[in-house]
Amino acid sequence: MLVTNLTSIGRHHQSFIMPTRERGTSFYQKLVDLEGQLTIKGKIRALFLAALMLCLIISMPLLYFGSTNFITKLQHNSASFIVNLIHEELADKVENIDLSGIDQVLNNIMNTASIKQYCLFNKDKVLIKSYHSGCKFDSLPYQSDLRNKQDAIVGHIYLRPEVKARDMALSAVSMALCLIAAYFVVSFFLLAKLQRLITRPLEELSHAVNQFSDTNDFHIRVPKTSNDEIGQLASTFNNLLQDMRKKEHALVLAKNHADEANELKGDFLASVSHEIRTPMNGIIGTAELLLGSLETQKHKNYTSTILRSSESLLSIINDILDFSKIESGKLDIEKIPFNLYSEIEDVGDLMAIKAIEKGLEIIISISPYIPSNVIGDPSRLRQIITNLVNNAIKFTQTGHVLIEVEPIGSEVEEKRSETLRFSVVDTGIG
Repeated sequence: MLVTNLTSIGRHHQSFIMPTRERGTSFYQKLVDLEGQLTIKGKIRALFLAALMLCLIISMPLLYFGSTNFITKLQHNSASFIVNLIHEELADKVENIDLSGIDQVLNNIMNTASIKQYCLFNKDKVLIKSYHSGCKFDSLPYQSDLRNKQDAIVGHIYLRPEVKARDMALSAVSMALCLIAAYFVVSFFLLAKLQRLITRPLEELSHAVNQFSDTNDFHIRVPKTSNDEIGQLASTFNNLLQDMRKKEHALVLAKNHADEANELKGDFLASVSHEIRTPMNGIIGTAELLLGSLETQKHKNYTSTILRSSESLLSIINDILDFSKIESGKLDIEKIPFNLYSEIEDVGDLMAIKAIEKGLEIIISISPYIPSNVIGDPSRLRQIITNLVNNAIKFTQTGHVLIEVEPIGSEVEEKRSETLRFSVVDTGIG
């Protein structure tokens, strides 16, 4: 039972301490956050005010104890001076136990000097005469011995002259305030000098960085006013902008060379394509003439395949020119009416020979909701479908290749623009 009670007490004690620790941590975190939000100028001013407050906190107790010790020493010195004046006469009266003479001597001192308290003791430290209470021999801060002509102690006396402590304290406080004011003035000028040496170059550097961020002007420079860390930072920033300017100039030159190379490549492609198109047009023309003169359907089918292949090859050659147009941003997509069914069937017929060689079947599926006449770019559509079917045949060993066309929505309404989905599906590994 005793262990249980002690454990519960320890738990309650721990729960009582933890919030205090959290509050201390929270207060410290707030100070850290506040310091992080201050600028360098604000931090310097905060340090200046903290130093001033620390000076006040340290100087006031020192001023108080110093003034107290000074007043005590002044009273002691004044008392010693007065005792020296009455020492011989008062020692003789005390030795002879002349009470009336003692009163006369002390009254004379009271009349001539401002005495706040006195205590007179015999040689056995027994009180003989006093003015005001508190005359305990052991509790007095100092005593003066009374000696006879034979230098034997016959008594002791304690005098506490009245000193204008208030005036002295005011003088001491005034002196301290003057010193603090002088410290404040000197610190203010040092602070202004420090701000000029530290914060002003940093502000100029910050302004230059912001200006560069807004304008990207590599000619911006920060004046270097010293050789310290801030001056080195300014030099590093200036060198960085100079290096960036050189790199930008090199990039511009590289871009110009690349543009010239692209232009030469485009000219080369245009020249080669023109040279190839001339014989291709001759092949297409001859195939058309041959198609009109043949009588058997089998030969006509072969000739039609040659004609469509030649036209497809000519379209590819024309697309070579489009690469240069793409790089220059001048490639235009045609929007002309064409027969979608015919284009898809031509692709199927073109790739049928290659599919038959591998034992594959080409299936064409066009949604009945799609009209035969549509608007678009037939040559590029044919090129894309041909490439997809060619890849499908290449990676398919058995089965079929499906060319499917369907609308994105449920159906295609007349006189309305709709998007179509073209799919090439195969049974191969892809």
